[in-house]
Amino acid sequence: MASGTSESSLALVPYQKLLCLHMINHGGFGIVYRARHADWNISVAIKCLRFSGSVSQQDRESLLAEAEKMVRARFQFTLPVLGICNEPTFLGIVMEYMPNGSLDTLLHQKAVYPELPWPLRLRVLHEVALGVNFLHSLEPPLLHRDLKASNVLLDEEFHVKLGDFGLAKWRQLSLACSSVHSQAGTGTVFYMPPEAFEMHYRPSIKYDVYSYAILSWEVLTRQRSFEDAVDSTQVIFSVFRGNRPSTSESALPLSTPHRAPLLALVQRCWAQDPEQRPSFHECSTEMEKLLRGYQPRDLAIAIVQLVEHKLENGSTDLHCCCNDMTQDAQPNNTHGSQPQSSYEVKFNILSSSRCCPSIPPSLDGHENIGCRSVAEKYCSSKCPNQYKWGFDDVVTTPPLRAACEQGPFTVSSDSELETPLPLPEVCEWVMQRRDLIIQQMTEACLNQILDSLVARNLIMREDYESVLTQPTRTAKVRRLLDTYSPSLPTQEPVANIIVHKLLLNKQMGLKPFPTLP
Repeated sequence: MASGTSESSLALVPYQKLLCLHMINHGGFGIVYRARHADWNISVAIKCLRFSGSVSQQDRESLLAEAEKMVRARFQFTLPVLGICNEPTFLGIVMEYMPNGSLDTLLHQKAVYPELPWPLRLRVLHEVALGVNFLHSLEPPLLHRDLKASNVLLDEEFHVKLGDFGLAKWRQLSLACSSVHSQAGTGTVFYMPPEAFEMHYRPSIKYDVYSYAILSWEVLTRQRSFEDAVDSTQVIFSVFRGNRPSTSESALPLSTPHRAPLLALVQRCWAQDPEQRPSFHECSTEMEKLLRGYQPRDLAIAIVQLVEHKLENGSTDLHCCCNDMTQDAQPNNTHGSQPQSSYEVKFNILSSSRCCPSIPPSLDGHENIGCRSVAEKYCSSKCPNQYKWGFDDVVTTPPLRAACEQGPFTVSSDSELETPLPLPEVCEWVMQRRDLIIQQMTEACLNQILDSLVARNLIMREDYESVLTQPTRTAKVRRLLDTYSPSLPTQEPVANIIVHKLLLNKQMGLKPFPTLP
């Protein structure tokens, strides 16, 4: 264990206690794993710092201080931090695992969520505003500085839990270990305000307000901002000149509920002059007014609709298997260019228990919105009696065994598919035209794809470098397609970017193109 933590209020979590480790996300910031805590008997998420050499004791203490801020900033709409895994070669924040993923998934995986009810959209924006308002109300104020859809996590009832706030040092060190740089210590360029691109800029709470505006636009339109931008530099210059995402009728139809007040608030929040932007207290108040127009039953039905869509579209959940783990993987060696091959993952079709979870009375002090009664009525007609309710009850998965109780993490390299996930159309298209894409993709198009993957934290540093160091254009394209294989449904965001950039570059020899979300 690293020293300097004796006075810390953080619970120390030995990595031997983290069983059945498997990766669920990665990017320039680091890698996020899901694991089972041996003693607590719950699923946890671990956000790990990407190491490149050793971390000095001073930097390590700064990182731990930031993690402690997250603990002290505990609130009903912030992601609970359970402890820290502080090893000489492994440093990670242990947090509650959020079963419904992120807002980014909810917004943009339209095959799983074809409809997103408006009561839930407004509740999400209201809870985000409440969460950031709480952070800004602390003394001194705690700035998020990376507010985006992928950092808005969702619990069992689709309530908001803000993650990655106050982690400037973590982000700075992670970027220092990567050759893929944007703005050191800051968030994704699409959510950054114009003043952040000025020299000698000092962040203020108005930074987060601008990010909230872009996030709100994304929730209202279910589109990504600046999707047509060639690269991040184009976005920076465009925003600096006062351009913003489209608010035309094509982006926000006149039939959009509460269009006028929502659009007015968004435009105030992304004002060019930071002083003209409202506070989060005002944002949360405005959202609460709109939310009052819906009955508790509306929210309950909205949640049931979401879980029903999951069931109808064959949505699945990832479960790691601890059986026959043979390949040792030291914590600091889990950053290879093909991480998917290092984990044994079982795909199980969601049982009805997952799609119709029991929704207990609210624990946050708010009025219970009546989800339980609606969900129970729904499940009584559609859920087989043999299924048990509860997130970790899976009929086809054997009990987890403490195979990694001693020594470092151990994982299996042999993947096993019990029930394949349905492959999105865009992934099938890329697979079918793989050879043509390798032959026809231009160097400019490839560079635009890489820029977009970097901007959205969809590519690892090692993979980025591996692509660029290939000797020829075709070899670079082949390495990209090999590393982020569209044969996996989880690579749909990458496939969408590839197809989008091919379209923008008018590579019509690949027609017909698939329909993009």
